[in-house]
Amino acid sequence: MNNWINWVIFGCLIIGLFFGINKLAYGEYGKPNSAPSGSMIKNRDE
Repeated sequence: MNNWINWVIFGCLIIGLFFGINKLAYGEYGKPNSAPSGSMIKNRDE
């Protein structure tokens, strides 16, 4: 009966980890130029 609650919590954790890893990978926590994928963000902004 409460399975959907577990899935919601699990989903939130996965989404949180996903965005957290993306921010680290894209260098939003440090210097954007230090990340190999930093150029992708610059191209998107242009």
